[in-house]
Amino acid sequence: MARSRLQRVGRLRAGGAGALAGIVATVAACLVAAVLAAAPTGAARTRPAAPAGPAAPARPAASAAVRAYVDTTAYEGLGAWLDVFDTDLRRNASATVASLVQRGVSTVFLETSSWSRAYDLQTPDITGAFIDTAHAAGLRVVAWYLPGFQNAALDARRSLTAIRFRSAAGGAFDSFALDIEDPTVRSASVRTGRLLALVARVRAAAPGPYALGAIVPSPLGMLLRPSYWPGFPWERLAASMDVFVPLAYSSYRSIGADGAFAYTVANVALVRALAGNAAVPVHVVGGLAGGLTAADVTGFVRGALQQEVVGASLYDAATTRAALWPRLAPIARLGGS
Repeated sequence: MARSRLQRVGRLRAGGAGALAGIVATVAACLVAAVLAAAPTGAARTRPAAPAGPAAPARPAASAAVRAYVDTTAYEGLGAWLDVFDTDLRRNASATVASLVQRGVSTVFLETSSWSRAYDLQTPDITGAFIDTAHAAGLRVVAWYLPGFQNAALDARRSLTAIRFRSAAGGAFDSFALDIEDPTVRSASVRTGRLLALVARVRAAAPGPYALGAIVPSPLGMLLRPSYWPGFPWERLAASMDVFVPLAYSSYRSIGADGAFAYTVANVALVRALAGNAAVPVHVVGGLAGGLTAADVTGFVRGALQQEVVGASLYDAATTRAALWPRLAPIARLGGS
């Protein structure tokens, strides 16, 4: 059974993964070489600092004006994803949280709904208990929602329902992320317009400062399949969203450890270049855990660390085999506070 749209979009962009594997590896390697060659010697992408700390690197001239500092630590370190199908993991919050803590997870990405669901927020009592249990164990919880861009009022209401949600004990999500990938609206320009309107509405209604994440398709995948979302509004999203979460799904590419490294590096570098901000926080998702080998995960982790992401994860927690978690340990050490 398909787990969720985060799987579907990888398949949509893969489009014959076996045949494209060599092309993908070559393109990724070339992009990596070009990005690294263009970077000033010794230059590092540092995380944006709080006002009391060192100044963040200046954005390129093409980028939007810098907003006030927003705490994006919810996206740091090792993440774990739970979707609406993970009912047992959500219901058994104590056991799930204990297992994730043991594996070094810092943040749980918890799906609240999608445009096709019958509810605005899945099982509020269970969701509230999960948030409180996770917080008590020191984990952060990021809500994520998949808009369909067909019903503007519904997408906005469901997004804001997640942001405004409170458990019986007063617990809230630490951040909210839009899962920007559904192609049901065939016209890319219409889809883009509705996306930007939704982002503007959510940004205006969210309590400030409040971290908003953009879960985005693989930019390299979109280069390989330009018809998927031509004119994707990277810079305009960067003007309103605080963190990019690219779905850099090397699991659909069958390109091995070195290919996973190159694919990850290329995707993160492309996100920053297209967003017009070399310092934008990035939490990269490496693919479907069930389709990755231990060597693939090692390559993904190397690429994520090389690009100095703030965090990384695989999709999803339920399908991440025991043998893969130790390979993710270097990402867990990024978790900070």
